Amino acid sequence: MSDDPTAALVMAAFEMATWIDAWRAEGKLAARDLDGMASLSARVDAATEELKRAAREAAGAGDRDRSARLDSLYWMASGLARRLAGRGAPGLPAARVLLIARATFAGARDVYVAPDIPPHKIHGAEKKYLAGLGRDEELVALIDLTVFGRATDGVALLDRRFVHRNLDRPTSIDYAELPGMPITVDGRHLLVGHARLDLVGSERASLLARFLQSIAEAMGSAP
Repeated sequence: MSDDPTAALVMAAFEMATWIDAWRAEGKLAARDLDGMASLSARVDAATEELKRAAREAAGAGDRDRSARLDSLYWMASGLARRLAGRGAPGLPAARVLLIARATFAGARDVYVAPDIPPHKIHGAEKKYLAGLGRDEELVALIDLTVFGRATDGVALLDRRFVHRNLDRPTSIDYAELPGMPITVDGRHLLVGHARLDLVGSERASLLARFLQSIAEAMGSAP
């Protein structure tokens, strides 16, 4: 958890929005509540644009620390806006994906779950394989496959899909494709359908397989 009070405040709001997203999925929010969440989401959306602009300006000025900090706030605020608006994977709330990630990767080494993803790792992933991330997508967790912790190779778990890169071109697979798709482990490799992904370790491969199998099960049972 960051010592920055601004980041801590956004993280607290992010956590609260996770419960709001779950209550929405369970039908516990009235129409008035949903209207209020939509209005608040629009305000947070506007703030995320300002954060992104400020991060780019800081990067252009050579202030890497400020740029990384603002980027981190941008990702958290973007996720907050998505949760408030209830924008997630079809048939599967973003909050459900986050809860599955937390249950699967609790205590795992080199795996970081939102909102506790270090800014420099987000920056490393963005630089190499997340540059095309959609503005309406949410980064749920990050698996760092690098030796020096730069996260330029790894697995980015988003709310609708995951992206893998290890010294080669990124591979992206939508969660909607997972039900019925074979997911198996072969040593340090994870086999998802026809894709063979190097996870640089059998433990990581097994954990990611468990996460994807849980997502596939949840997707298959979603209304």
